[in-house]
Amino acid sequence: MNDYYIENKAKLLEMFDIVMGYFKPHFIQKFPNENYEEFKKNTQKDLELLIPTIPYIGGFKNKFTQYLASAPLVVAIYKNIKPLGIEDEEFGKFIFETVGEYLTPKKKFVKWLGRIMTIGWLGKRLIKKKAREPVLYEYEWKFDIIEDKNDEDLIYTMKYSQCGLQKYMEDLGYSHLTPYLCISDYKLLSNLNIGFKRTQTIAMGGTYCDFQFRKNHPTPKNWNPEKFDDYREFLKKSNL
Repeated sequence: MNDYYIENKAKLLEMFDIVMGYFKPHFIQKFPNENYEEFKKNTQKDLELLIPTIPYIGGFKNKFTQYLASAPLVVAIYKNIKPLGIEDEEFGKFIFETVGEYLTPKKKFVKWLGRIMTIGWLGKRLIKKKAREPVLYEYEWKFDIIEDKNDEDLIYTMKYSQCGLQKYMEDLGYSHLTPYLCISDYKLLSNLNIGFKRTQTIAMGGTYCDFQFRKNHPTPKNWNPEKFDDYREFLKKSNL
């Protein structure tokens, strides 16, 4: 049991309320005859049971904590919506829209700053520094920075060899939902106007995750599995 998340339960429930605000219209459109408030109440109960299981990786000062904290929320939603009758891929679309919008800054300045801190020279420098730091926790993310001067459109690649979210979702027994959390990155990075391409993720059976930040590259903003290179290949392998 992790006391840190119990002590920060109010922050996690605030996050839950915001995410559910984005999720609500999708739920109502799909299930117009269901009681949304009852659904939300039951989902929150399941979430509260899962909060102590969130792995500690340094608290909210570590930006990756918000990704770990999203896992039990998605699991709690899934546990309550699945009995109502929904296919996993349609649920994945809801997660793509909901989590992608939740992670996107709403203020123009913060959105601009998010872009700068991802592909600007200062952000790139700080990310390189982070890549050199030792991994202190089992459920951390581990990555290297790859640059290729022969690829004129490539700003840089973050090549992840370890994903804390994937490990945690496996522990929870819902690893089949992790690819939907992966592809929500497209929604976020498109909203930040960042060119993004990825050919594989660990959660989709790859040996690594290659986050390629690119110039002159249109990032898919809307749900279209054929346009998500990693997910498209994952679906092909899954159907073999």
